[in-house]
Amino acid sequence: MFSTLQILILLGWLLTAITVSIFGLNSYILLWFSRRKSNNQTTKRVDKPVEWPLVTIQIPTYNEGTVVERTLKDCLNMDYPKDKLEIIVVDDSTDETTQLLREFEGRHQQSVRVIHRLGREGYKAGALNEAMKHSKGELFLILDADTSPSRSFLKEAIPYLLADEKLGFIQGKIEYINTEKSWLAGSIALANDWYRVFTQSALSKGGMLLSFLGHAGIFRRSAIEDAGGWESDTLTEDMDLSYRAQMKGWRGLFLEEARCVEEVPPSYLAAVIQYDRHLRGPIQNLRKHGLPLLRSKHLSPIQKFEGLLQMAYPLCYPLTFLCLTFGVLAHLLLPVEFLKFFWLTPAGLAILAFTFTSFPYISFMLSFYIPALLLLVLSPILYMLTRTGGGGRGLKDLLGAIFIWNDNIITGTKVLFSLLMGRKGTWIRTLRVRQTLRSEELTLKRRRMEEAMLRIIPSALILSLFTVIMGRGLTLQALGLAVPAVQWIVSAYLLLKP
Repeated sequence: MFSTLQILILLGWLLTAITVSIFGLNSYILLWFSRRKSNNQTTKRVDKPVEWPLVTIQIPTYNEGTVVERTLKDCLNMDYPKDKLEIIVVDDSTDETTQLLREFEGRHQQSVRVIHRLGREGYKAGALNEAMKHSKGELFLILDADTSPSRSFLKEAIPYLLADEKLGFIQGKIEYINTEKSWLAGSIALANDWYRVFTQSALSKGGMLLSFLGHAGIFRRSAIEDAGGWESDTLTEDMDLSYRAQMKGWRGLFLEEARCVEEVPPSYLAAVIQYDRHLRGPIQNLRKHGLPLLRSKHLSPIQKFEGLLQMAYPLCYPLTFLCLTFGVLAHLLLPVEFLKFFWLTPAGLAILAFTFTSFPYISFMLSFYIPALLLLVLSPILYMLTRTGGGGRGLKDLLGAIFIWNDNIITGTKVLFSLLMGRKGTWIRTLRVRQTLRSEELTLKRRRMEEAMLRIIPSALILSLFTVIMGRGLTLQALGLAVPAVQWIVSAYLLLKP
């Protein structure tokens, strides 16, 4: 007979595993969407515009002088009528970036205007609201300081906006210029592409709610004004505005032909800081927009479901951490005989089959050896699917992306606890270059140590308990519980590495 505690641990373990796997099942829905032709309502375009509209390029910047000049030069070189293009830079910098921008403005007074803010009220949302006050265009191309548009970006995108008055924004495709520098850069790019390219493209083709990525895209002024403008009460003001606009009846479109290039974060700490914001913001938006989205008269049930799931996705990370915790407790407290034979029963095999096909990572936390055998059998097929011209580079990036997903278990759990404690979080710019201000060095050093310890402590605890599990004769059964802990130690090393 099982005690009440043992039953609760077993149920918690299985329920969290199944819940996380439901997020994985959505990948099949997205794959189905990606195979469909785009929704006709959002793919109309004007082939030969009689007149090109005035476009304002808006670039918020903060201490990014090493990259913003390249972006400005690429904007000036765009294939678009010069008299129909203006550039507004809202600068919150406290370093030499301000002087660099003033000099650039002096050389290009007809096209570039720099607005320097003494404070950072509203952070990026505040900067974009400030840019709107000085913008003459009806269409805004929004760029980050390091995001350089292709020469044809505007001429690729604007014909769609001219053909459809309810198309509120277009999200372009983001590509990267430094993915070959290291395995980490390639892995971060692949992890980002899952959401920025595959998910965005699938949602767009399926006619679902689309989240603006905050840059590399065009927003219609009237859509921004109708939605209430940029707001800074979440750390992903881009998702916030795009959801508010679409709940008002506007539509979004992902356009692969409209391309921008940027850097992936140059260090693992920079990536972790970025992921913190990307995981915190959607949860804040879920709390803000969950009920309004369900009540919206402009959205279908499937749009509401997919919209909620996209905002809720970061919750799969703390749920995975909870599953891992229940798994360790189960291997410590449940009968050894039960754990050895349960996964060979019809019920156990059904759960393993469900988790392996929907979210394979979770299946390894349940019973390591059965999913491992399946993976071994499928490995030649998987290798061929991921192989690229770089002699297996695709597989290396894929393994790196899995490593990053595993590390986000810590980041996502920390984010959820922080939000539950009422901490909104601070908008921190994504570090694009290794150079930082002296005033930032101490803060980053402290952040580096905090993030490393957040990984070392649970790793040490799990691995210590795993030695007890080994003593119970469950080493192979429970090996999947030790894998995340080992990866977190590697993550801590990458964070502490200069």
